Formats: sequence, structure tokens, C-alpha cells
Amino acid sequence: TLTSDLCSGLEDAGCPVAPAIQVRLRFETLLAELSAKFVNVPANKVDSQIESGLRLIVELLGRDRSGLGEVSADGTQFVVTHSHQLPGVPPSARILLHSQFPTYVRMIRQAKVVRLPDDLPPATPEREYCRRVGLKSHLAIPLTMMGTVVGGIGFTSIRSSRVLPDELIPRLRLVGDIFTNALARKRADE
Repeated sequence: TLTSDLCSGLEDAGCPVAPAIQVRLRFETLLAELSAKFVNVPANKVDSQIESGLRLIVELLGRDRSGLGEVSADGTQFVVTHSHQLPGVPPSARILLHSQFPTYVRMIRQAKVVRLPDDLPPATPEREYCRRVGLKSHLAIPLTMMGTVVGGIGFTSIRSSRVLPDELIPRLRLVGDIFTNALARKRADE
């Protein structure tokens, strides 16, 4: 069992993977706390709790910004509904149009995990956008309900090129699913 005592012992012994294990343990603890919090969150608190959850993830994973978005019914837009960014970091665009970012929106709609700028062909509007705003790395994870992409959750680094490891993707998708399900319950209550 992975515990904080075990992590401390590994770190004290000079284990080179101890810091990564500590982050993983803190992330698993955060995931459990978010799951418990969103089980019975009142509809009027859903939005603030999502933004609080995004803040906690930004802090824990050392990202500059995180956002949750929805695909429009016609599939031409990706609307960022909730976000959190560190002070001094520009907020993400609230609406990403298919005409503006065709490759990115298409990949999300195809339920592909997207890493920017790495997953982009050389000459795309998205690559130019990354250069213009100084985006070093971005991970977008599509979120589905009943087999249909309904949105995505993203994590951005502007200040450094820190890449999130692939093994975190299923866990981050679970966070996005928790948020998406809470929003669906909220809308059902309205």
C-alpha cells in the first residue's frame, strides 16, 4: 500500500523515484476527495467546486492553467466553461471555433488525447497560436457520455515545457468525468 510514510522512507533512503511517487499519492488523495465532494454537491455549488478542483490540480501538478470545456451541439465550438490560472497567466480563450482551431477541435471531437504543440502538423493555426501566446505544453483530454464527446479537460504550461506523464491521463479523465457528471446533474435540477 502506498502511504505517506512509505514515500517519506523512500525519500530518506535517496530513492530517485520518491518525488514522483509522492506526487502520485497526493494526486490519488485529491481524486478520492473530489469524488467524495461531488457525490452530493448542491446544484448551486457545482460551478465553484469545479473551479476549486481545477485550482487544486493546477497547484498539485505544477501547471499554469486548467480548464473544462463543452462541445457545442453542432460541433463547431468548444466552449471553456470553467477555468483556473495562476496569477500573471493569461486566461484561456472562452470559445474555440472549429474555423479558428480546426485541427484541435477535430481531434477532440474524435476523442483523441491532444498534446500541444507536439501533436500538430507543422503549418496550422493552432501551432501559430501556441507560438504567439507562448504556450509551451498543453494536454487536452476528451470527455464522453454514452459514447459521444461532450467536452474536455485541459492542462496548460506557459512558463515551462513540463509534460504530464501518460499514466496520469486516465486519472485526469476521471476528474473531468466527475465534473461533467456534476454539471449534468445540475442541469437536470434546473
